[in-house]
Amino acid sequence: MSSGPMVRLRTAGGGKITVDTSSGKVIGEDDSEVPRAVAAFRIDPTVKEGIFDFAIGFQKNLTPRSVKIEDVSGDQPQLIVDKLDPKLTVQIWRWTSAPMKPDDKALQWLNDIDDSCRVYRITIVLTDGRQIVRHAATIYPSYAKTGLRTDLGLETRPQ
Repeated sequence: MSSGPMVRLRTAGGGKITVDTSSGKVIGEDDSEVPRAVAAFRIDPTVKEGIFDFAIGFQKNLTPRSVKIEDVSGDQPQLIVDKLDPKLTVQIWRWTSAPMKPDDKALQWLNDIDDSCRVYRITIVLTDGRQIVRHAATIYPSYAKTGLRTDLGLETRPQ
């Protein structure tokens, strides 16, 4: 059961997902073994660089052999990380990207002045060989993107 407005999104390769905009949950995905996948983007304004953060929660007794995260918001998937033997802390795997300069290709979406929804495909291979595919969606309203561009030094704050 959803709790908020829904948005249907296209993903790379012609896929489609439906996202509950209030929770970011992708409707119809089995979350019994990987109950939560969260993606966020933040700026370190002191150095004017962007950073992606991901957190994936696993049920007890599940161990990932690998985790691959791709940005599937555009026409072609863009690999973000492909990690072998990811280490869990309290059943959560966390990964933070290297800092990215404002002109990094992965940040081009910030230049679109409209609202954006970034969709990340997370492919997990467990140690027993099973594969789980989850999506994480993050919505960035236009006003938030203005703030991100300003913190990156791409725009100036209004006086």
